Amino acid sequence: MKHLLGFAALAAGLSTAAAAQGGKTMLTVYNQDLALVRQVRTIPIQKGVFPFRFEDVTAKIDPTSVSLETLSGPPLSILEQNYAYDLVNDQKVLEKSIGEPITFFERVGDTEKSLSGTLLSVSGNRAVIRTGEGIYIGAPSRYLLEKLPPGLILKPTLVWLLRGERAGDQRVALSYLTAGLSWQANYVLLLAKDEKQVGFTGWVTLNNQSGIGFEDATLKLMAGDVHRVKKAQPPRPMLMRAEAAPSSQQFEEKGLFEYHLYTLQRPATVANNETKQIQLISAPEVPVTKSYVYDGANLSGYTGWYYGSRENRDLGVPSNKKVAVYLGFDNRPSSGLGIPLPQGTVRVFQNDSDGSAQFIGEDSIDHTPKDEHLRIQLGDAFDIVGERKQTDFKVVVPGHVVDESFAITLRNHKKEGVTVRVVEVLYRWSNWEITKESMSHEKVDSQTVVFPVKVPADGESRLTYTVRYTW
Repeated sequence: MKHLLGFAALAAGLSTAAAAQGGKTMLTVYNQDLALVRQVRTIPIQKGVFPFRFEDVTAKIDPTSVSLETLSGPPLSILEQNYAYDLVNDQKVLEKSIGEPITFFERVGDTEKSLSGTLLSVSGNRAVIRTGEGIYIGAPSRYLLEKLPPGLILKPTLVWLLRGERAGDQRVALSYLTAGLSWQANYVLLLAKDEKQVGFTGWVTLNNQSGIGFEDATLKLMAGDVHRVKKAQPPRPMLMRAEAAPSSQQFEEKGLFEYHLYTLQRPATVANNETKQIQLISAPEVPVTKSYVYDGANLSGYTGWYYGSRENRDLGVPSNKKVAVYLGFDNRPSSGLGIPLPQGTVRVFQNDSDGSAQFIGEDSIDHTPKDEHLRIQLGDAFDIVGERKQTDFKVVVPGHVVDESFAITLRNHKKEGVTVRVVEVLYRWSNWEITKESMSHEKVDSQTVVFPVKVPADGESRLTYTVRYTW
């Protein structure tokens, strides 16, 4: 029978260097600087009350989340727990040596002079030392102590007071939450020359700054927005190491609660201060479509309705000339994908005439379920230019009705014709009607319309429309 003691751990995790002690490690890592460490070890038990030091825990452990599970033998009781993290460093050694004998050295030219005394205080490298000749105040070149002062440890340690029912070895599982570990997804797309498909590769980037490394651990990655009481700071990447996938997918994906869990189908070693990349998914030929979008007023998402804006003829008049370029694709099995894609950055490349892959843009995606459509913005078209002008503005009924007219010109300097989706945000009021238009529009939502405009090769097209606002 298994007996669970301590606090139940709720999130995902990673484990310490237990392999050296015959332990088994399982880590589940969230993309929120959060991990759950579960480590199985065999530890010596004494009958009655006894102290035990559980070393090789992370430097960013949450001690309040610790749980101890008895896997063999009678249950253990944790009577007391202390998290010892006062690690050895030069400043702490000196601070804890105040009042103790100390030998220090002063450099004079190319030689060092040795002196001895009692350390009275220290701040940085400056010290106050009582010597046989008087009080020394200065910054020695180095110090020499007879022994390491008590109270300092070499690695973060859980110090327990346990009660055992019988002496002997028992298998236990330690679990705890820790910061210093996170992961994110990154996607690399290689756009074909005909721009109709991409080679799609998804990578998992795992950051470990927990203070310890993990060897041959079972690695699980949790994708989803898990609520935390306090948002932690993301870790900074250090050394990067990448592992390419074989032909089959390396991760098995399953649903868990309202999230998705990705389990690596082999043990993984994650060193401390390392950024490790593992291939998540690979699809050689994903169909894509390229589209052009012109938002001349650049007012998408505008929600600044107020009474004075309704009859202000200058609102939204400045014209944006850039035409944005997008790639779209479906996250479906028929495209070679069809798994929930974790949020991350998508970077797109395309081979030039020399066969060298050139970077052509990037965008971010949110957590995306299977069978959903994705659209990523790569940048602005060089050879397509837009121009938007207000051609008329008339207050038909003061305080009640306004008519506004626009002319939108698109110039295409490419050798082939294109279709540009012209986005117009009807920003003056919620009650509107397009009374005149030179091309038919598509209503996207209560505030937005789109005009698909065909622009010939090395030519231009002109769109005009009038909208009436009433309130």
